[in-house]
Amino acid sequence: MATGARGNSLRFVVMSPDELTRVTIKRHLSSMDYRVIGESEDLKSGVRLVRGLSPDVAIFEMGAEATPTFEAIRKLREDLPSLGIVLLSADSSPQLILGGIRAGAQEFLTLPVDELDLDRAVDRLRKMLSQMSTGTRRRGRVAAVYAAKGGVGASSIATNLALTLHTQLERKVALVDFNLQVGDLALMLDIEPEHSFARSVEDGAIDETKLDAILARHRTGLRLLNVCDRPEDSDLVFRSHVPELFGLLNTMFDWVVVDLGRHIDERTIELLDLADDVLLITYLDVPTIRNTRRYLDLLDRLEVPRSRVRLIVNRHQDNGRVSNRDVENAVGMGVFWSLPNEFRPMAAAIDSGNPVVLDSPRSRLARSYHDLASSLADSAAESAVVGTVQPNGNSREAKTG
Repeated sequence: MATGARGNSLRFVVMSPDELTRVTIKRHLSSMDYRVIGESEDLKSGVRLVRGLSPDVAIFEMGAEATPTFEAIRKLREDLPSLGIVLLSADSSPQLILGGIRAGAQEFLTLPVDELDLDRAVDRLRKMLSQMSTGTRRRGRVAAVYAAKGGVGASSIATNLALTLHTQLERKVALVDFNLQVGDLALMLDIEPEHSFARSVEDGAIDETKLDAILARHRTGLRLLNVCDRPEDSDLVFRSHVPELFGLLNTMFDWVVVDLGRHIDERTIELLDLADDVLLITYLDVPTIRNTRRYLDLLDRLEVPRSRVRLIVNRHQDNGRVSNRDVENAVGMGVFWSLPNEFRPMAAAIDSGNPVVLDSPRSRLARSYHDLASSLADSAAESAVVGTVQPNGNSREAKTG
C-alpha cells in the first residue's frame, strides 16, 4: 500500500444507499488526488468490492439496522487488518459511535458529510496507514489498452505487451479481451477458449476458483479471458460485474492487460476508472491525431487523470511527414512511447500465426516491446514506493526502441 501526502495513491471504496452522498464523496476525494475505485449502494456488494479491490480505505454508511454493518466491519477488520474504515451515519449518538469503534471502524462522520471533517479523517487514516507494513496485501496492476481509431493495432499491442510482461519480465499476467462484440485476442494467440465470462456469470456469482477455470492458457503460460464469445452475450455483462471481475483478477495476477475495444458505454467507463494505466494508441496521421484529441477530452470529462494516461504511437517512422512533436502539440500531452514500424517481422508474425515478440524476439519491434514493458513496470514500482504516478510528457522522452 502506498501512502504519502496529497497526490498519493490512496484508493477508496464508498458504500452508501444515497447516490448524492456517493457522488459528493467521490468528487471531493478526486479533487484531493485520491481515487475512488469502487462504489456500491448496498452493504453486501460493498463488502464484495472491498474484498476484491483491496482498497486502502472503505467508507460505509450505516444501514437502518446497525448490527449488519457492525458485523461486516468486524469481519473485514479480521481479514484485512490494514484496511482503513470510515463509518457514516445521521445518528451521532455515543452508543452508535462506540459500537462502530468496537467493530473496527477508525473514523466516524455524521451525515451529511462535511468536507473538512472528511479531510481530517482521511489525513488521520493516511498517517496511520503509513506506519503499517507495505507488504500485507498483494494487488496487481491493470493496464487498459484503448484505440484512438480503428486499425491502429491496439489488440496487437495488448497481446504483445502481455506476452512480454509474462515471458521476459516473468510476471504473472492475465490478458482480457473486453471487446464486447467479440475480439481477436484468441485468434492472435492461436487458442480456442472453451468459456467466456459472460456465459459463466450467467450461471451465478463468480469466485476465484470459477474464474481460474474459465481462463484459457497459452503455451507460454499466459492466461486469456474472453469476456464475450458471441455478440449477443454482451447483454449478460453488467456494470456491476466490472469491479468484481477485476478485483478478483487483481488478487490473482501481477498484471492484467485489457484490450478495451472501441465501444464506450458504462462498462468500459467503469473499467477506465479502475485502470492504473490507460494506454491510448495513436498513429501519425491527421484523422487519428484528431480522434486522439477527442478521446483525451473524453477521458478528461470522465475525470480520468492525465497522470494515468500513456500516449503510445504505433508504427512510428523516423522520417515520416508527421512527427511525435506534431502529435504532442496537437493533443496537448507528451508521447510516452513509440513502437517502430517494422514490416518484415510483422509480416512474418502474421504468416506464422504467432505474436511478433515470440516469432521475431530479436527484432527492433520486439525489443521496443520489452523496453515499454520494463518502463511500465518501473513506473508501477516507483508509484508503489513514493505513492505518486509520474506525469506524462514532462520528464520522459518518447522512445522508438
